[in-house]
Amino acid sequence: MQLARPFLSSPTRQRGNVLYLLIAAVVVAAVLIFWKESGRAAAKAERQRSELVQRQEAESAERAREAAAQRERVALEEANRKAQQDERDVLIQALRRFDDVASRWDDANKVASSAARIALAQPVGVLQTLHREATQLQAPPCLALGKDDLVVAMRETMDGYIAFMRNTAKLGNEYAQIHFAAAAPRFVKYKEVRATCPVP
Repeated sequence: MQLARPFLSSPTRQRGNVLYLLIAAVVVAAVLIFWKESGRAAAKAERQRSELVQRQEAESAERAREAAAQRERVALEEANRKAQQDERDVLIQALRRFDDVASRWDDANKVASSAARIALAQPVGVLQTLHREATQLQAPPCLALGKDDLVVAMRETMDGYIAFMRNTAKLGNEYAQIHFAAAAPRFVKYKEVRATCPVP
């Protein structure tokens, strides 16, 4: 009769168990290493994604700032252009009013200079109206001094005609010439100052 061999006492069986244990340990170690590396890779990928998102957000914010700055520059330039245009429009309108009064004055003065003494009242009345109009005009900076010359020249001219009307014979001519002589250089100064302003 043959006796059965004990299960645990078999060397072959024990070696097989050790081998299984080693294989299991290697598999567990591989799984742990894989899990650890996967975690590192995932963390690295997450960091890279986060950095990419941050860069994109920073670039987007920078583009937004640049766009806002550009809009502000454009708005400021437009406001400056409009202000300059408005200033020029005001200047041109003021100069046109001065030119219009000066032109009507020249026409009225020609009429007065050719009128007889007895018929001077109406032309002088027209000159007085134009003088008052010139006095009330708002002069632009380039014509501030010129306005004073124009107003004084007009007044001297009117005073000349009035002196001529009130004094007969030679005396009237002499008094008139004194005022006309005082008016002439003031008209010249006005025209010189006016020439420095833009042409409407």
